[in-house]
This record gives sequence, structure tokens and C-alpha cells, in this order.
Amino acid sequence: MAVRQGLFSTVFANVLFVESSDTAYVFGIETPDARAGGLPADVADQQQRFIQFLREQTHEDIRALGMLAKVFRGHEYGCEVAATAAYLVARDVCLNLGVGYQTESGAYELVGIHKDDDLVVQARLAVLNDEPQHP
Repeated sequence: MAVRQGLFSTVFANVLFVESSDTAYVFGIETPDARAGGLPADVADQQQRFIQFLREQTHEDIRALGMLAKVFRGHEYGCEVAATAAYLVARDVCLNLGVGYQTESGAYELVGIHKDDDLVVQARLAVLNDEPQHP
């Protein structure tokens, strides 16, 4: 479930993540068009919609922050990191993160982020703090 407090919550069912070589990532994020290969068309469509949603939300964050966005390391792929961190929390595993994003110059770049990097640690903590508390 993707949630923006006070704005919306959207459910994405059956999203596929990959765990490979000590790294987790959203299946399909490694391609610029977010089209996961080797899947039935309906599943690939679903993956593509999820990744496009994450990218749109990241762009919304960048637009909202304006020039300040560049102050924050990883601003280009913030929602992608957050979603993958949520997956890691749900699986209760500590892995590196992989994300793909389009740079300002238009190039598509893949980034590996170490599991102990502050971006990953903070994203995991944000997910844990958003979980409903049980008495």
C-alpha cells in the first residue's frame, strides 16, 4: 500500500521484488521503461504501473521541494528507495538496495545503495515508524 498522509492511499497487489547477490530491488526498475521482461503481459503491466507510480511520486517530491531538492542526497529516487525499504522491513531482511532512475541529463542510471547507508537506514526507520502500533 502506498500512502501519502492526508492525500491518498493506493493498493498495489502482487508487486514483484528481486533478491539477488545481497541486493533487493523492484523487478523492472532496472529498465528505463520499467517493463519487466519474461512476465505475462498483465503482470508486466502491473509492475510497470507500480514503478511509474514510484517515479511520479519522486518527481512530485522534487517539484514540491524546488531548488532545495538538490540538497538531499538520493532525491532523484527517494520513493523507489522507500518502497524497497518497506519490502525489506516486511521480509525482515537486511539487504542492499538497487534502484534505477533517469538523470537530469536524460541518461538512465542504476544505483546500488549499501544496506548500512544512511538512505537505507532512514527509509527503513520511516517504514517502521509508520507501522500501526499494537497495544
